[in-house]
Amino acid sequence: MTAGAPCREDLRLVTVWDERNQCEVRLLTNQLEFAASTIAAIYRERWQIELFFKALKQNLKIKTFVGTSANAVRIQIWTASCVTKPNRRGVFGENHLPRPQKPLKIKTTLSN
Repeated sequence: MTAGAPCREDLRLVTVWDERNQCEVRLLTNQLEFAASTIAAIYRERWQIELFFKALKQNLKIKTFVGTSANAVRIQIWTASCVTKPNRRGVFGENHLPRPQKPLKIKTTLSN
């Protein structure tokens, strides 16, 4: 389908009330079977995924994902995390890192 081309699928307009923002939200879907509340719940979950990737791209300076597999995305996120200057607020702005303590002394033992 291209912009301006007629849609050849049946579509459904679902209108739900957003309690938090006190407004109506209109969702256009090709899912004709599910209840409006189910469509709204699916959209809400999908929106959380979009916000997650937006935070990744902004805070880890990832412009695009190189790979498409789950493993490729995981590797790219970890690599970006390692080279991004860490801060107390964390990647997504949450203050989840503990306050600095005394340096840890790590004892290693090598054996054959």
